[in-house]
Amino acid sequence: AGGGAGVGSMPHCGVVLAVLLPAALPLRSVTLSPVHLARTPHPVLLAEDDAAKPAPPQHPPQTSVRTWLPIGLAAATSGAILVRAPFESMPRLLVLHLCGVAPLLPLGVAARVAVRQRLRLPATQPPASATEKKARATWLVRLHAVCSAAAFVLTAAGVVSIFLNKAAAGKPHLTSLHGRLGAATLACWVGAYAVAQTQIWRDVWRRLVRDGSFILKIRYLWASTAHRRLGNAAICLSLAATATGVNSKWGRSALGVPFVAGTCSALLAVGILTMLDPAAAAAASSRRRKPS
Repeated sequence: AGGGAGVGSMPHCGVVLAVLLPAALPLRSVTLSPVHLARTPHPVLLAEDDAAKPAPPQHPPQTSVRTWLPIGLAAATSGAILVRAPFESMPRLLVLHLCGVAPLLPLGVAARVAVRQRLRLPATQPPASATEKKARATWLVRLHAVCSAAAFVLTAAGVVSIFLNKAAAGKPHLTSLHGRLGAATLACWVGAYAVAQTQIWRDVWRRLVRDGSFILKIRYLWASTAHRRLGNAAICLSLAATATGVNSKWGRSALGVPFVAGTCSALLAVGILTMLDPAAAAAASSRRRKPS
């Protein structure tokens, strides 16, 4: 057909389009106007455009089992030591020392896992907003603060109780590797806690000095290399102190050599799972490389 026949058959073409377009195009409404038909994008072209567009960035999925495994293993190890220990034949102060330092392991590990989780965004679609990310990071930092404070208090209680036990028995202090590692653990917890307090209350003191106004608004989101290194050292030293205490002469005779070997292996696994987290380390490295 020529060009004149095509123009003359426009009404018939309109009827055909009115019947076929609703079935062929996923449109809510079809208006048979030349302007609408010219502006309406074809679904095939839309699909091609969507395919050409880069996919939105996907956050790495959170592996809950891998994340919380070191906490569970540390809690199981501490619980096994408490169940195995012969409390009936131990001095009261030694019992207090053991009960004080045993929960230190899961609490310290939980503190580190919680604060590292703030760098790993959950796999949500659509991605979380900035407000949601800040709320999640704040909650994780609060959990980290609670676990760290509890670990610090229990470490101090355990060191004080064993100090009094040594004094009551007339024995010298810090003569064993276990004792020196325990004292170093307490020193690292004190240092990490002191650095954290200067960061948490920084804005409160600044307002008090500058304006003379006291507004209790705690600063939760901050970063400190000294705090991070002291905290990591405290966790590693606590694992080493526990291993040397279990593997001491008293531990081998009271707990048994097979139990001591299994406990030391479990402590080594806790240290590896806690301190070596490739996914969290990659997230932290990516964050540091982002342009400011």
